[in-house]
Amino acid sequence: MAKVQVLETPAQTQTAKDEATGCCIVGSGPAGAMLTLLLARRGVSVTLLEMHHDFDREFRGDTVHPSTIEILDQLGLAERVHELRNSKVSAPTLLTTRGPFTPFDLSRLKTRCPYILMVHQKDLLGLLTQEATRYPGFRLLMGANVTDLIREDGMVRGVRYQTDDGVHELRALLTVGADGRFSRVRHLAGIEPVRTSPPMDVLWFRLPHLPEDIDAPGGAFGGFARGHILGAFDRKDYWQAAFVIVKGSYQSLRAEGIEGLRRHIVEIDPRLGEARGIAHRLASSLAPFSRVEPLPAVVRARLAADRRCGARHVAPRGSGNQLCGSGRRRGREPADQASA
Repeated sequence: MAKVQVLETPAQTQTAKDEATGCCIVGSGPAGAMLTLLLARRGVSVTLLEMHHDFDREFRGDTVHPSTIEILDQLGLAERVHELRNSKVSAPTLLTTRGPFTPFDLSRLKTRCPYILMVHQKDLLGLLTQEATRYPGFRLLMGANVTDLIREDGMVRGVRYQTDDGVHELRALLTVGADGRFSRVRHLAGIEPVRTSPPMDVLWFRLPHLPEDIDAPGGAFGGFARGHILGAFDRKDYWQAAFVIVKGSYQSLRAEGIEGLRRHIVEIDPRLGEARGIAHRLASSLAPFSRVEPLPAVVRARLAADRRCGARHVAPRGSGNQLCGSGRRRGREPADQASA
């Protein structure tokens, strides 16, 4: 008689129970890493779960804005962040049919660092999590993929997560979902995002620097033409370029191929068509020519926690992500007070 092999599923495998923690944060992006550090500094036991095995992701939010640099300065980290490979954007020039203009000039800000600091996110996350290791209550688990929430008496009491060695259970007084626009934690909690994304998609790509390249003293250049937007940020040895298109128009743009994209770019900034190898550079950086994710939806949800530190809701990642430069800093209080 043939022997039947039963394959174990996560529900069938034995669950390893981790030690309980005060706060479980899911997602080690800028929001999760910064919140983890702030809580660890205040003596809170905090465990940070990241589903990937490293922080190296292409074209993540690499901007650190002046208000964020102030927070990092309050934490004693501004100088160390500046030691990371970086470039600065202060007053970009955009080209339009009516001529060039500068939409903003950060150098006029009355702050210690009046510019946007372009830093690779993997380097910044590495610095923040390394700083958190100074505090005994901090723990970082890489390759930890959250699969379910632990619920008891109508309250979230932690998470179950999968690693290479099996299923684990982590209990916590507070569970925070900081796992991005397609948040698994938000989905498990039944929180529906309020979708307010602009009707556009963005193609991100690199353009290598050339000796005769465009001079961009403000750290960036770009423009508008025929319903498209081009932006390029100086990353020292290459331009990080963004080409904004109307949502739903990607397939028609792709049908035009690299030459069609080159034509649209040169329409916005003719300087790129002057023997600068734009077609070759596009061909090498856009192969295969594929779609990137659309702009993120903004999530707004009202959160509540009872006065006994038991969390009734899971905090989703919202629009106030200071490290990505897309949120507003609350008041002018020191960073540790803002987290209290």
